[in-house]
Amino acid sequence: MIRLGIVLSATPGGGRFQYAQTVLDAVLRFPEADFELTAALSSPDWLSLVPDKRVKIIWLTESARNRTVNRLWHASRLSTSLWRKVAPVLDSNVAALVGGHCDMWICPSNDRWSFRAPIPALGTIHDLMHIHERHFPEAGSEEEVRERDMHFSETCKWALGVAVDPAMGSST
Repeated sequence: MIRLGIVLSATPGGGRFQYAQTVLDAVLRFPEADFELTAALSSPDWLSLVPDKRVKIIWLTESARNRTVNRLWHASRLSTSLWRKVAPVLDSNVAALVGGHCDMWICPSNDRWSFRAPIPALGTIHDLMHIHERHFPEAGSEEEVRERDMHFSETCKWALGVAVDPAMGSST
């Protein structure tokens, strides 16, 4: 039996939520006899979409301690490989994901867990607006470009695989 996890952290109402919901719907179609499913939820908004009899629930919480530890790590610019070694002890969300004992976690919402948690993960990169549409303030500031570049390169480095949207402007 394959133990498959899905991180459902997107907030309702946006494109990432819709994308994550579509991935969840696809995962729920996998044969029950072959797959044991776990969902890591950051919001009770997901409960109505996750069948409780089929899916084990893990809660992700944004505690003050987790936020502080993550901000300190981020500000220190320590390597991701070091963070992955200590994160299960320092961050309760990472500990929960590791404790889920999944063979693979799907992170459909551009989640940092695909590289910051020492778990086998499928990461997602939704867009490269910070490269192609720098005139938008939400994507083009120097800080945003730096953050996205770091996030996406770490996702590509650490995730088992990366799901991406179709090529922008592709004619094929």
